Amino acid sequence: ENFLLIYPLQTAMRNTFITLLGLASASLLGNCQEKSQDPAPALTGKRWMLEQIDSTPISVSSYSYDYDSFIQFSTQDQGVSGLAACSAFKGRFVVQAASQQITFTQLTTTRGSCSDLKFATTYLVALPQTQRYEIQGNKLLLYDAASATPRLVFQAAK
Repeated sequence: ENFLLIYPLQTAMRNTFITLLGLASASLLGNCQEKSQDPAPALTGKRWMLEQIDSTPISVSSYSYDYDSFIQFSTQDQGVSGLAACSAFKGRFVVQAASQQITFTQLTTTRGSCSDLKFATTYLVALPQTQRYEIQGNKLLLYDAASATPRLVFQAAK
């Protein structure tokens, strides 16, 4: 007689436990998938060549290394690396793709032996001041908090 009263209760508890276990597993798997996804797929997997600093275009010249300047983003370690004329840099980035916010941190540089570092210095000073990005076609635009126009303009390498 008692068995008939307890069995439905045990079955209901077991079904509730299985349901809760399934929900917890789905939640954990969902969190793993979110973390492994690319935070900003349009940014990563490309080499972005520096095309313009403030309103000054980078010109092709055999006398300047500025044209070789670039930035690239890695999803594995949220790393950023690049070249500013003949000075290499690396660091980390944090992006909020929905609001197009981007922050560069832990930037370190190795100084090259270029004679004119005007553009490289401006590039390296503007980078950590960046707060927002925009992608328009094959161009990456980086803005600081004060500018309505991009401080840095890049074009995806071919």
